[in-house]
Amino acid sequence: MSTAKIYESLVNKLVQNAPCPVGVLKDNGLQEPRKILVPYRGSEHAYWGVKVAKRLASNYGNMGEVVILRVIERGGDPQKEEENAWKQVKDIFEDSSVSGEIKVVFADKVVEGIINESYNKDYNLIIMGASKEWRLKNMLFGSVPDIVAEEAETSVLMVRCYDQKIDEEIQLEGEVVEEDDLEEDLQQSPEKF
Repeated sequence: MSTAKIYESLVNKLVQNAPCPVGVLKDNGLQEPRKILVPYRGSEHAYWGVKVAKRLASNYGNMGEVVILRVIERGGDPQKEEENAWKQVKDIFEDSSVSGEIKVVFADKVVEGIINESYNKDYNLIIMGASKEWRLKNMLFGSVPDIVAEEAETSVLMVRCYDQKIDEEIQLEGEVVEEDDLEEDLQQSPEKF
């Protein structure tokens, strides 16, 4: 099922309104999620994605592997990115047989970096946390996760965690985002991801 068809389905309503963590799998032949790629930008949804990846990979003991991907612009400091990302997720891998590795790649656009990494390695699954605009723009999980799910040959699990406080703030604000802003988000650089 394409993400366009998902927008028109019951799945979209469930993702938008569920008062709990949600995941939607775009299955491209998923069998055993042993090696999982998780693009990570530090959001609560991306953090939740790392936790889900570790849980899935742990079914394969020391054969399970989670690669946490940071996409940065050329000229960025890969060592600093790696250190910062590891500080944020290292607690997930404490006392675990699953290996967690941070990988930093350079790309002009975030989607390009994620797709290229997924093509170049033998990943069984990509797990994408929702981006911040997922609810404000009536998108399934946000522009980057939705595009990756559409373009990747690997199966993609899009996830979002639930935060009641944020949900209540969004409902109170009633913020509306213009359609013109969507095109800008699709061209976003890694710094904005």
